[in-house]
Amino acid sequence: MQLAAINMVQENAEKTRGILMRMTDLLECWELGLGQHSRRTAAYVELLVEKMREMGVYGDVLTPECAERLKRGACMHEIGRLASVPAMAGIDTVSGNNCAQAGERLMGRNLEYLSDDRLARIIQEMISCQQEKWDGTGFPRGLKGEEIPLSARILAVADMYDCLLEQNPGEKEAASGKAADAMKKECGQRFDPEILNAFLACV
Repeated sequence: MQLAAINMVQENAEKTRGILMRMTDLLECWELGLGQHSRRTAAYVELLVEKMREMGVYGDVLTPECAERLKRGACMHEIGRLASVPAMAGIDTVSGNNCAQAGERLMGRNLEYLSDDRLARIIQEMISCQQEKWDGTGFPRGLKGEEIPLSARILAVADMYDCLLEQNPGEKEAASGKAADAMKKECGQRFDPEILNAFLACV
């Protein structure tokens, strides 16, 4: 009986992984100017969480299981872009500012198919809160500081870094330095200082 339960858990985990990978593939088809942005962002999330655990930043929360869920969730943070294909998404075409809300609505109808409730919650947090800012000036709810879910605060750093790198094509080290300098200016404004400092320590 115990072995059957373990097998079922493993099977559900594989199904969840498969669903996310297929949705990520679909997302990439429509991210015309961003290429592999979602996967790169997920890789930066993984790197950042590793460094945070090493430095003891939110270490009581960032278990290995949580780290894996954060990486998987980051793959889905731009899912609102699918709302630009109304027939596929089943919702109205949206502007960039409403992308997070569209993604939240789209995923809300599909998260029930995921067997991992904690992963489902992280995906929802990342989608709905990715535009919130540490100083409370973000949207859609104007959350401030630790009111913003940890998952979304981690995503914000990784996502911005990749976007800035794409805006500064050229020699990788120089582009990375420019991105880091730009992000330092928003420490304590857009970004959680502890999370940003951890990220800057590993890029």
